[in-house]
Amino acid sequence: MKGRREMRGPARKTGRPVKQPNERRCSQMNIRLTLAEADYIRVHAASAGLTEAEFIRRAAIGLAVKPARARADAALISELNAIGNNVNQLARAVHRGRGLPPFWEAIAGRLSTLLDEVASRYGS
Repeated sequence: MKGRREMRGPARKTGRPVKQPNERRCSQMNIRLTLAEADYIRVHAASAGLTEAEFIRRAAIGLAVKPARARADAALISELNAIGNNVNQLARAVHRGRGLPPFWEAIAGRLSTLLDEVASRYGS
């Protein structure tokens, strides 16, 4: 009976690339922290979207650690997609020569204002 590897065929060459020896993290340091220090690290690492180890590593070597950008919620994205579909339909109507009714011009102005507000809140 053949071994498992022989039955499966040659090994695949997918996955993570092999790191060079100077890129591998092989050195470990253990430190003691007060409860307040540990809480500070936990809170700030979570707000930056980093693990505690990565937060400490970046802070120790002087890299800026910024809070993660706020993510728009799924309902907002869904609504913006629906609005985008409607705008696309209106654009098609205008290109066919039907023109844009005055009612839609007012809505377009309001939509522009709302999109500016969303962009400033969530970053663009």
